[in-house]
Amino acid sequence: MRTIYRISGKWIVSISLVIALATSAGSLENVCNWSQSHGNAAHTAHCDVNMTPPFGIVWEKTLESGGISGSPVVSGDYLVILSPRGTVWHEYSLLCFRMERTELKFVWRQSLLSAELGTTPAIIGSRVICPSVNGLHCFDLETGRTLWECEFESTPETPVIIQNDLAAVTTKPVFQTRYGYLSLVDISIGEILWTVKNLEGTPCHFSNMTTAGDGRLFVCYSATDEEGIAAFNLEGELLWKKPGEMFHVFVEDSACVTLFTEGILFAVGVPTTLFALDGESGDILWSYEGKSLVDALSSDGAHIYVYSRADEAALCLDIHTGKEIWKSLPLFPGDRELLMFFDKSLISSKNCVFICRHITEDSGTANIFALDSITGGLIWTSEELEDLSGPLILWNDMLIAKTPTTLLAFGEVRGSTSAPPETAPPETAPPETAPPETAPTTSTESPPTQPPLSAIPPEPSTPIPLVIVLILASIVVGVTRMRKRRS
Repeated sequence: MRTIYRISGKWIVSISLVIALATSAGSLENVCNWSQSHGNAAHTAHCDVNMTPPFGIVWEKTLESGGISGSPVVSGDYLVILSPRGTVWHEYSLLCFRMERTELKFVWRQSLLSAELGTTPAIIGSRVICPSVNGLHCFDLETGRTLWECEFESTPETPVIIQNDLAAVTTKPVFQTRYGYLSLVDISIGEILWTVKNLEGTPCHFSNMTTAGDGRLFVCYSATDEEGIAAFNLEGELLWKKPGEMFHVFVEDSACVTLFTEGILFAVGVPTTLFALDGESGDILWSYEGKSLVDALSSDGAHIYVYSRADEAALCLDIHTGKEIWKSLPLFPGDRELLMFFDKSLISSKNCVFICRHITEDSGTANIFALDSITGGLIWTSEELEDLSGPLILWNDMLIAKTPTTLLAFGEVRGSTSAPPETAPPETAPPETAPPETAPTTSTESPPTQPPLSAIPPEPSTPIPLVIVLILASIVVGVTRMRKRRS
């Protein structure tokens, strides 16, 4: 009996280890790091995690002084933001926090002399990369210690981390010229590898910001009599250029945002047409026209999500054909009649599409909306948030938003057993008072009041993979055989 007990004990330990591994593997599915602007170098603004509404505010952090520039970035449990102090000398603070489920704890601060409005830092491994008027800086993520500094001819803008040791950086126009440059930096040592100042001998300006994918850099450019998109390899050689007027967003100096996924480059051109370009050749694969689109883009690798000002709604298109999959109900009634343009933030998770309208300071309140990524149905609306300025980001199973001085984290409401009421998606049973294909209301005083169109049930617990089930079964059979032999 003792022998049987010892052998059985070993089997029990083995079974425990297998179950522990299966549990930890399931928990890794909801890991999301938004470590640079628009989430990654391809600017997909997407995290492959499940988000379960309803959401509530799990923590809120108002800065004691200064504001928040650009987007917060997160990696692991670290959050980093660039904060203008509001001084005459345009000083900035680079702030680092540790995130917990219910709070944000300050870790370190670094002072920088002037950075461009809207600049976003980046996190790569244990390093933070951030520009200032003096150049590009690298800090240790845990301590804030300066690791290196790299000088530029003019002020560098938001860096795009391409690999563990490379970053693409555009600069503001050099003093007394109208041209900014494109550079590739070795961020392991802080050295500029190459700089492009013209296209085919013609001086031009490269706009903030670069998009990267498949070993290529895609950047918007403007010359004296031409503008468009150009593609370079990692050696700085021009691969192709596509002339055409691009749609520019001047809010916080974030102009001409493009997105790359599955070998396709997406860009919004004038008159606000979404173009899908072959990343290798620059040829137009398809275009989606006539919707007054805004370059708030997100993609899960199969669909492209975009906001249509003409429809005042979010759209979902197939990335390969441009076919419209769904259109949400109007989210911002009266948006198309407004003389003032309000920027939008649009991001996605595995099962949700989040969108909000950026409100300028002291101009009112706004809501964040969550849509079902399959049907476009409205499944959650946040409370009204004063001076909501975006952009939105995701961290694991949490949604993080900001106002000019405050960070807010939304997460699943713990202990909530209620779910939004289930109704048919817009294509099958639209509400009688607001059909999705009819002209939206022109009221501008309140967000949409239609009931939710669909619901996402709470995500079931991760099933144990088949291979682990087979292992457990073989263990049980082995134990049974040993017991029969001993008896």
